[in-house]
Amino acid sequence: MDEKELKEIFLFLQKAGANPQLCDTEVPYFEASVRAGLPTENWAEEAFVEMMSLPRKMLASTPAMILDVNGDSMEDANLYDGDRVLVLMTQRFHDGDIVVVRIDDCYTVKCFYEDDEGKHWLVAQNKEKEDEYRPILLEEQENVQVYGVVAFVMRSELRVPTRNLRRLVSREKEERRKNEAVPEWKVRRAVREIAEEIEVNRLWFAVYRKMTELGVVDDGDVKGFCDMVKEEVPNHGHLPVVDDLQRLDVLSFTKAVVLWDENDAPVKGKRFKLYKEIAQKTELLLLK
Repeated sequence: MDEKELKEIFLFLQKAGANPQLCDTEVPYFEASVRAGLPTENWAEEAFVEMMSLPRKMLASTPAMILDVNGDSMEDANLYDGDRVLVLMTQRFHDGDIVVVRIDDCYTVKCFYEDDEGKHWLVAQNKEKEDEYRPILLEEQENVQVYGVVAFVMRSELRVPTRNLRRLVSREKEERRKNEAVPEWKVRRAVREIAEEIEVNRLWFAVYRKMTELGVVDDGDVKGFCDMVKEEVPNHGHLPVVDDLQRLDVLSFTKAVVLWDENDAPVKGKRFKLYKEIAQKTELLLLK
């Protein structure tokens, strides 16, 4: 087929509403699967099979490679087991991009997300298996290398709404926070240090509420909390009283500190602000 015949075919297809492109650029194809699941073993050099031709406009100016996908962790992003993907080998990627990543000697394909603390996550997209494919915090891993961004795959929309990633990462961070046990010695140290800020015995309620929120004191065990305070600072001039703390455990003060609302709290104005300050200082002491 000569150039004239090829142009005629392209013109015919364009008039029919198609978008024909000339496959004029070779890209290496590796007969190796990158996991859309848990990270898998390293690729062997023998995985290279052949060079495949693709249209130049699909490749931009960056190197590229073609891989197969194995697994179901990205199905909600329309990336399915057996799909063949074109990966642009670049270090420029954004929230929602689907990336191919090496962690130690394992490879995986996931969505990239940077949280509001500047930490980087790999997030699966399979709502039915969220407990199996939990977000991966890259800062916890060693020898991490992002190979590139998935630029093309059959049937796929390659960007994922950021709100989906934010929801999954927020849930993972909350689970991690709940599972991070604060040792007893740190709890008792926090009691001794925060005692210096307590000038009214009822302010101990803010300490109690933050400690229940962090799971170091059982919610409702006001007596147990008061006994612990008395053990640590027996000579304090403003020791907590069980009945006083129980009277404060109403309205928005029954919730996490971040949900306290001055319009729905048992104290107002400067007193309300002071309770929040004590709770926040308690958290810093417990988590530092």
